[in-house]
Amino acid sequence: MNDKIEIIINQIAQSIVDIETGELWFSSFDANDQRDILKKLAYCVFQSHPREIERKYAVLESGLRPTYTPCILLLQKCNIQCQLKKICSLPNNENVKSFRLLITQLAIADKRRRDERCKIYCNHWWHQDLSQYELL
Repeated sequence: MNDKIEIIINQIAQSIVDIETGELWFSSFDANDQRDILKKLAYCVFQSHPREIERKYAVLESGLRPTYTPCILLLQKCNIQCQLKKICSLPNNENVKSFRLLITQLAIADKRRRDERCKIYCNHWWHQDLSQYELL
């Protein structure tokens, strides 16, 4: 079942809510809540099945330096689930960078999946019109 956090994550990934507003929203939480949000976001990224090339695009499009730890972890050719767990376990000072990177990754991979798999019919709630929800 969807919850408020998952809706907001998907609104940001679909550019219904801009990334700057999304980062302000994310930054308004304490470190423990940020960690919980990152875990939900990582799960969404995992479910979007990002391809290796999309990981590279995420780093480029995020505006982050490729030398930042979350970027280095995402670009490693290891199991994506393992890399997402590592990103979610980084020190608190990496949370905002991790959020930006993972939102960008979700946006890229999920758009591809919507275009490929959900073009004609889709029953995924996160692929529906989420602009009706004003949660921020």
